[in-house]
Amino acid sequence: MARVIGRTRARGAVVQRKFPGPNAADRPHTDDPTAHPEWSVYRALMTDAGFSENVVENLWSLLIGGLREQETINSASADPSLTRTERRLRREGNEWYQQAGSTARTPPTSGGPAS
Repeated sequence: MARVIGRTRARGAVVQRKFPGPNAADRPHTDDPTAHPEWSVYRALMTDAGFSENVVENLWSLLIGGLREQETINSASADPSLTRTERRLRREGNEWYQQAGSTARTPPTSGGPAS
């Protein structure tokens, strides 16, 4: 079964997520985000959707950085003295993800969802 993403059909692209093993590096993909096991699937889907190579790489780096930053934000948001609204606002304040959203809104070069 193929999934449709925008106008792109992902054939056989299955990504299995699992918890890292005991010997996994603390943050293995921060130095080289393209070493991440999901990079090749993401890259293929995004370029098939018409995004330029530059946008694809920049967006991926922002997403990986956002994951790292979100861990820090979530830890800080666990403070019991914060109200529910304060926790939500802190979690929404991930600037990496905000920048990723701006980058993702860049129109694809051709054939993508924005064309």
